[in-house]
Amino acid sequence: MIAALRSAWRARSDREQMLLLGLAVLASALIYVYGLFLPAMAARESAARRLRAASADLAQARVLAAALDQRNAESAPAITGPDGVRGAIAAAAGAAGIAFSRIADDGDGVASVWVEDAETPRLFAWIERLQSQYGLEIQRLSLQVDESGGLGAQMAVAGRGN
Repeated sequence: MIAALRSAWRARSDREQMLLLGLAVLASALIYVYGLFLPAMAARESAARRLRAASADLAQARVLAAALDQRNAESAPAITGPDGVRGAIAAAAGAAGIAFSRIADDGDGVASVWVEDAETPRLFAWIERLQSQYGLEIQRLSLQVDESGGLGAQMAVAGRGN
């Protein structure tokens, strides 16, 4: 096949070969510009737009988190020690209708809590109550969707200042 192409190429006059080479260069340039360069520039601009939007969202979230931390610091009682943290977790869980499967002291006023098969709104209401009403800090949170569609969580909860 290559031999056939070479013989067909050699059968062309020098002028035809130059025209075909020019056409190939032009086609290659068009493929590069419209197939690679412009789509890459469009993707770059789209990524830059998404980055700007995400940066603005992050800045807003940081401002809201700082305001929430300040509000929590002013309104929530200081709960420290393992008994205070465990008691607050149990009280908030009862009020939110959450049944935790396990709770363990990690030391220094930090408790690890495991929740299985919780309804999403109840779980997040419970977490919000722990922070706003009891002044506890969520140091670590891991969420999983279980087979029944419920939400499972494992988290480390600490009294303020721990």
